[in-house]
Amino acid sequence: MENQVTSGRGWRQSFSKLKHPSQFSNVQLALFVIAFGLIGYLIYHSFAAAPLVASVEAENMLPQTTSGSTSSVNLSLNKPATASSIQTLSNGTVLKPSNAVDGNSSTRWSSNYSD
Repeated sequence: MENQVTSGRGWRQSFSKLKHPSQFSNVQLALFVIAFGLIGYLIYHSFAAAPLVASVEAENMLPQTTSGSTSSVNLSLNKPATASSIQTLSNGTVLKPSNAVDGNSSTRWSSNYSD
């Protein structure tokens, strides 16, 4: 017995049962257009609203001051930091993980180079 997928008859038989659009009544065509228009509208607006939702959620995560306005706060400032390795420069400077969260733009953290 020949496989319907490889022979191509399976999908042809399925599509041959479909009506031609000229065989639908005006009411059926109107319902079809409305249904697919609504589906398209919902899909479009669900994706179009995603950046707005993300923006609102991010804004709600900002710390609030007593007056209700948002303030610029470094949430990681002076928090514990760990690393699997620490680089020491040739001049003896240790580039430790705490440098990444110390708030000082002249310090930095770096790991040891490995292949």
